[in-house]
Amino acid sequence: MALIEEKTVSWAGSAHLDAIHAKSNVGCGACHGKGLPEKGAEVANERCLACHGSYEELAAKTTSAKPPVRNPHKSHLGEIGCTVCHRAHDVSEAYCNGCHAKINMKIPGGK
Repeated sequence: MALIEEKTVSWAGSAHLDAIHAKSNVGCGACHGKGLPEKGAEVANERCLACHGSYEELAAKTTSAKPPVRNPHKSHLGEIGCTVCHRAHDVSEAYCNGCHAKINMKIPGGK
């Protein structure tokens, strides 16, 4: 547990999702389940959606995006994995910008 506590403390001031979750008293197990995950293990979408709601609910929560930015949770690609953009232990990055650079979509605390 010391490693987990050390990791949480080291990121406490960051905008990374692990720090944001920790500040909201959401423990590691909420995303990873019991035990320590293997390094680089993906978090299943079901874990994210259990707390944050369905894709439809997420799209409704992010309708404030103004053109040319589109609603990132209502993608023409369909239901893409949450961790494609949202990264718990690294800087989150808007996947859409890979093809749509002119849009320059921003993720809070990300790039």
